[in-house]
Amino acid sequence: MTRKKDLSFIENIFVKSATILAVRCWETDDFYELDLHLPQAKPEGWTTAQRIATRISNFHYCDYTPAKWDVETKTCTLFIDGSHTGRGSQWLRTLEAGSELHYASIDSVRHAPVPGTVPVFIGDHTAIGHFSALQQLAGKQANTTGFMMVNKAAHKEMVAENCSWLNLHTICRHEDYFTQLDNYLAELPPENSYIFYLAGNSKLVGNTRKFLRQLGIDNASIKAQGFW
Repeated sequence: MTRKKDLSFIENIFVKSATILAVRCWETDDFYELDLHLPQAKPEGWTTAQRIATRISNFHYCDYTPAKWDVETKTCTLFIDGSHTGRGSQWLRTLEAGSELHYASIDSVRHAPVPGTVPVFIGDHTAIGHFSALQQLAGKQANTTGFMMVNKAAHKEMVAENCSWLNLHTICRHEDYFTQLDNYLAELPPENSYIFYLAGNSKLVGNTRKFLRQLGIDNASIKAQGFW
């Protein structure tokens, strides 16, 4: 784990530090939960989903969404996919409780629940943190629902076990995404007013937006955020 004294001169000017309180890897061995203490953050002001520009290696930063935050303790959880090959996965496997995590900034992504509507989360499993943040902002009394594509069958069990609060319908990557999505949407109670929050792979997000528009859902009811 990089210590602050190991940062470059330029990075030392703007980089902030957090403490990793816990690292949990799912049984699938490719998805992680990081509990952080962010002493310099101001979660009391978070009224939209946020992104934390996290330092992965020298001058390389990846955005993750703080979720399950606590205002008083200044703690949160990051949900991070480690199934791909690259710097992010390599970095994840070096992390341990008690180490420092460095980040450049925490900024809004302008996704927030709309009063009087039911949030519908649609995307892939890299959006778990984003959807968890929106669910927290919506409040404990809010009814949320969602449709998520995961890499393999074991992830279905992990999502149900570790993210039950999201109330997600999950399918595997090899299943017919749009047929399954169409069936899911057809089961939504018609009396509710919905806002559709799309997040995850940028191509998937773009195609899902087009699909929703073809179903007659107006642009104002669709909020999209591509991550990769």
